[in-house]
Amino acid sequence: MTGPRRRPVPDDLFGGRLADCFLLDLEVVSVGDVRPGMRAITFASPDLVGFESRPGQDVMLDVPGTEGTRRRYTIRHADPAAGTLDIEVVLHGTGPFASWAATAAPGDRIE
Repeated sequence: MTGPRRRPVPDDLFGGRLADCFLLDLEVVSVGDVRPGMRAITFASPDLVGFESRPGQDVMLDVPGTEGTRRRYTIRHADPAAGTLDIEVVLHGTGPFASWAATAAPGDRIE
């Protein structure tokens, strides 16, 4: 894994409301069921090297296979040395992100 290559969110995206945010390229490195109906997903990226999360901070993910559908998840843990972060997803219904998370596997990519 190389060093971070974070790309700032362009001012014209989201009406400039995410000026201090970055676009990230993430890869699923592990998936595990926390309990029935809840899945933990760990993402890795050079973009996350040195990233220090704050309590309650979230990540907005573009749902693969959709046009402009995004979901936000609280960062449960981040490891700035390893360049990883963890989220937990409730697998309820057939929503676009729940459907993606239910089948996510190491090697899958997401932005």
